[in-house]
Amino acid sequence: MSGKYLSDEIADKHYEEARQCVIAMQAASVTMLQRRFRIGYTSAAKIIDRLEENGVIGPYEGSTPRKVLIKE
Repeated sequence: MSGKYLSDEIADKHYEEARQCVIAMQAASVTMLQRRFRIGYTSAAKIIDRLEENGVIGPYEGSTPRKVLIKE
C-alpha cells in the first residue's frame, strides 16, 4: 500500500454511500456505520470525522447520534 492504512481505504470506499445513508436517516453514529457497512470501528470513525469536516453532521455530543446538518 502506498502509505495508506487499510482503514483509510475502507473509509474512502464507503464514504459517499455512508454520506447518503446518514442524510436519508437523519442520524449518524460510529455504531450505525459499523453495522450498516460491516466495517470496523476505525474505518467508521474516520467516516464520521470526514462527515463532520465536510459539514454533513454536527459535533460529538456524548452518547447520542450526531445531528445531521443537511436535509434530503
